[in-house]
Amino acid sequence: LGRHAKAAGADAVALVGPYYYRDRTVDEIVLHFEMVDRELQMPIFIYNNPEYQGYPIDIDLYRRLLARAPGIFGAKLSQSPLPQALEYVRAFPDQRFFVVGSGMMPGMTQGIRGFISPALSLVPELAVELVRAIDANDLDRANVLSERAADATKLVVSMWKKHGRSPYAEGLRLLGLEFQKYPRWPTPPLPEEDRLELVRVLRRARTSDLLVATA
Repeated sequence: LGRHAKAAGADAVALVGPYYYRDRTVDEIVLHFEMVDRELQMPIFIYNNPEYQGYPIDIDLYRRLLARAPGIFGAKLSQSPLPQALEYVRAFPDQRFFVVGSGMMPGMTQGIRGFISPALSLVPELAVELVRAIDANDLDRANVLSERAADATKLVVSMWKKHGRSPYAEGLRLLGLEFQKYPRWPTPPLPEEDRLELVRVLRRARTSDLLVATA
């Protein structure tokens, strides 16, 4: 997959740790990333997701990975509370660490470089304007935008837990992406009441008076 991405023109690859066999030793995990780094010779962004890969890539393991796979330039610290994520920032100041959407404020004022949020991908205008406010050190505005982002995220996540990936499919349609089904696996249609609520909240988040600057 990495070779395919590189051949297609990708500037970097993002890799979750090896999964399914969750009983890998630390040495085996290190050898896995070393192999990928050696074969691809391109920047690597680690997706540290303990729930799905089955183990954490903690600070000690991350240090070992950097020593053996120098192409690694950062990681998304999924499921890491902000204080824990900031420990990585302090330990590896030259690396770029991302968090989940709920950690962007005040994380991006303390060294976190960005965030990856499936829910906020459905309201890209809000996410972009939030980053702009943080970069401009307009923290009052950033806090208000962060609250709007939290409201949208809370609804999308609650519907995801109830209906699976259906709300993401509906949200992508609202962005104008026409497709017949969720790309990865079959999903049930959202009940009409929930669909209308999702559309209402996402439209409000994308057309807020605070987003005039991006129009």
